Amino acid sequence: MNDLPGLYLVTIEALPNAGTEDFEEFGGAYVNAYVREASEEVALAVAQREIAQAGWSCKAVESVVYVTHEDYADDDEGIESFKQALLDGVVLDFHTYPVEPEDDDAVH
Repeated sequence: MNDLPGLYLVTIEALPNAGTEDFEEFGGAYVNAYVREASEEVALAVAQREIAQAGWSCKAVESVVYVTHEDYADDDEGIESFKQALLDGVVLDFHTYPVEPEDDDAVH
């Protein structure tokens, strides 16, 4: 059994701030923030602060869950971010979407 500690995975929908390069290129992003903190509340605050410092505005909190190494047994990309966050305290993974919907995107 792996004795690595867990951390919080905070998923936030964010919008790029006006006047930034990201604003010209992206319509928004879902950000996975891997945060090593003692509580859900502190992890959420850290995630929001880090996203803001990256030049993005938090639109909506999608989820906040506590995850462990075992949760990433079949997720090569996620495990790398998880491990890096254990070392650095926080890692942000931006999953961006375009300004305009693509032809095959569902529009609600």
